[in-house]
Amino acid sequence: MASEQRPAKTEVTPVDSTGLYAKQAAMCKEKGWPHFAPSRCYCCGRDVYSHPETAAEVNAGGLVTGCRWCYRSFCDQRFSSYSRARQRAPAGQAG
Repeated sequence: MASEQRPAKTEVTPVDSTGLYAKQAAMCKEKGWPHFAPSRCYCCGRDVYSHPETAAEVNAGGLVTGCRWCYRSFCDQRFSSYSRARQRAPAGQAG
């Protein structure tokens, strides 16, 4: 059986992310959106906004909800403590 070769992984070059975090925070506040993305990823520790696709998303007015470096979603991080509290609360008493 011949082994399949995977295509070579392309290297992504980080971009200058100066001001993108502030731009995302201001846009979220203005539109009433939750601001999910921190400046550094909780999982891989890299600058979330330095990925070229994330920078383009912010500049286009999009909502950043995860790290494109390690593919970690920030949506589940933000609400995980709420979900755990609902699971522990007795039936009919979850807030």
